[in-house]
Amino acid sequence: MKKIIWLAIFTLSVILSYGQNFSMQSTNSGISLKASAGAGGWKSNEFLVNSKLSASYNLEIGYGFNENLEVFGAGSVLRVTKVDFFELPYSVQQFDLGARYTFGSTLNPLRFYAGASLSVISSDQSIEEDDWFFGEFVGTYELRGIGGTLSVGGKYHLSLPVALTFESSMSVGNLNNNRYDGEAIPEFDFMSYKFKVGAVIYFNQL
Repeated sequence: MKKIIWLAIFTLSVILSYGQNFSMQSTNSGISLKASAGAGGWKSNEFLVNSKLSASYNLEIGYGFNENLEVFGAGSVLRVTKVDFFELPYSVQQFDLGARYTFGSTLNPLRFYAGASLSVISSDQSIEEDDWFFGEFVGTYELRGIGGTLSVGGKYHLSLPVALTFESSMSVGNLNNNRYDGEAIPEFDFMSYKFKVGAVIYFNQL
């Protein structure tokens, strides 16, 4: 009799597990890793810069407490190559620590999300200058500061562990630790934006 009871319990657990996996079309929990690429730009009226649309590369690691709420850390590089005649190509690095809420349930393969993060910005930008005494030389701006980022996007699960992602984000803040060839220069506000597509993998579903 005990064997029959244990067999019934085992059979029921298998059926329930199969039913759960069959109905579950997306996930958000556990450790995840996301890579994405796209385009973006940054501008500052005070610094007299308004970059053209440039390539952006992003890497993110996240942890979902449940199927809706997760925290993440991310790093991104905006590579600005289309510059004015006196500028040299440069990069803008951004590091984010934030939280994201994913709407909907795991019954849907397509889900949308919104997030917010604290951002740290860093960029070294060189320009060619022409001095009457020294002739042509290269001067370098070292720009550092903090800001905040808001993002919205979505993901579509090709399978349970893997999803394609799309996202747009906007960052605003203040660059308040700036130098030009070692000399301190005034702080100024900035704004940046990115559009990106990528893929994310959820390790708890492997």
